[in-house]
Amino acid sequence: MNKVSILKEWSPEKLGPSRALVHTLRYKYLMGVGTDLSPLLSRPAEEVFKTWDVISASLVDLGRMQGASADSDAETMAFGELALVLDVPIQNILGTHAYDVSFPNHIGTQPGRNGSTQVTNSYALVDAIYSGVTKNPGKKVAGGFNQLCTPMELLGRTARVMSNHNEVLLVGRPHINIYQGLGVTSPIKVREVWVLSKTQDLNRKAFLVSKAQQIMAINKIAGSPKIIL
Repeated sequence: MNKVSILKEWSPEKLGPSRALVHTLRYKYLMGVGTDLSPLLSRPAEEVFKTWDVISASLVDLGRMQGASADSDAETMAFGELALVLDVPIQNILGTHAYDVSFPNHIGTQPGRNGSTQVTNSYALVDAIYSGVTKNPGKKVAGGFNQLCTPMELLGRTARVMSNHNEVLLVGRPHINIYQGLGVTSPIKVREVWVLSKTQDLNRKAFLVSKAQQIMAINKIAGSPKIIL
């Protein structure tokens, strides 16, 4: 399959109701201060994502989460405990990997105002995508980061390598032409917020639910957060 054919397998209709692309937040970024506090707690996600070159997400399968034990990342298939369920235009998908590839999301940039980033080296990101240079010194992803597979292939590979979670790289900035015939990148939106509560601590669960409600309010999402575990 060529890249365009692969990407079409990532359409919402093909993913179905049980699989989703999620961007997750770890506990420390929900309760931190300053630069440790996620900008997604104070600004609409669509607005924040537009300022990020590359967003790390994961493909999760609700069917595989059923019966997950209290502290198993492998069974939740996610990096953090709060999951923003994304509506992703297929042309925004840059790469799909069965494990966390430690993509250098902020290479060539420095923190800007209100959670945004300012570009200091416009070539660094493109070089990293093709070279596979990771955040970890001396480590590379063979073949670079812009490798694609279908959702079913990704879930299968993730299971085979026994990875805690896979990593799907998304281009956040709009109006970038990556794939001929698919148009330019478009805004990424949040349609739901899930609580992937891997703890039996009731206070922690309540805190996660409150943060999920906060994010839903900022993004004008009706209803209540979905508690998956």
